[in-house]
Amino acid sequence: MCVLISRLGRRFLTLAVIASLCNSCAPLVARIPTVSDEKVAQFVRATGLGIVDVSEQRNHGTAYQFYLAGFTRPDILGLSTGNHQIYISYELARRAYRDDSYRWLLRQTLAHEIAHDVLGRSGGPEKGEGHSGLANRITGSDLGLSGWFSLRLYSRSAELAADRKAMEYWSKLGWDCSHWVALFADFLAQGYEGDVDHPTKERLEQARKICAAPAA
Repeated sequence: MCVLISRLGRRFLTLAVIASLCNSCAPLVARIPTVSDEKVAQFVRATGLGIVDVSEQRNHGTAYQFYLAGFTRPDILGLSTGNHQIYISYELARRAYRDDSYRWLLRQTLAHEIAHDVLGRSGGPEKGEGHSGLANRITGSDLGLSGWFSLRLYSRSAELAADRKAMEYWSKLGWDCSHWVALFADFLAQGYEGDVDHPTKERLEQARKICAAPAA
């Protein structure tokens, strides 16, 4: 694929988070490190709103906020915190802005996080039986959050549901789902199996089935 996938995509994770505060009422947006780059921010916003326009939230596009995040862990590419708040890795965004070959990964990340925002939480945390050897779940410190925050990550079933919904948006936009499949296939080819909430093999298998199904 491309250099970015070998560097960032090798440990590709997108996630959605609900944060609960122990000792502070400060909004989450003030806690996640962000980067100021107006041109890249406008590019991400335009791409994201294009996806929102084909989603169930099409009438609420003005409510969406897209942030360039300086995640502590460089392998985290996207994050949805609910209430139409979407964070995208600045490293991914700036590369996609400059090079078309990175844009499918950005489109995948944005569609997945917007799908989380549309679907909300479904199901509770799931145990990792059958997924031994996969990486541990993301922690607040991985996002640059203080110890005041505790995270409730979306379950594996919710992650798969977000993928399904995101692929619907891709179809409405006329984006070839083979790009989605190729991204996950490349991660596996590089030996990256995901984490307990984002199992790459399971997500790839689902994507292949959706992509192979006849158009409705």
